[in-house]
Amino acid sequence: AFDARRRKDRSRFLLAVTGGDGHHAVLSWAEIDADFGDAPVLLATRMDGRPLEPDGSQLVMPRDRCGA
Repeated sequence: AFDARRRKDRSRFLLAVTGGDGHHAVLSWAEIDADFGDAPVLLATRMDGRPLEPDGSQLVMPRDRCGA
């Protein structure tokens, strides 16, 4: 849990994401926190109203410069 008394305590945390295809991504909490990097991160489950089957959900980071 975050320590609310320490302003930058959230920067200690990481998010690890593993895709069904074996790709891995690690995001720092500060990277996506609105008070710090404010980078949007989306977990897409549909495209144009249709499920993303058979590929499954997609991690989308619009500011990523070299997406996989």
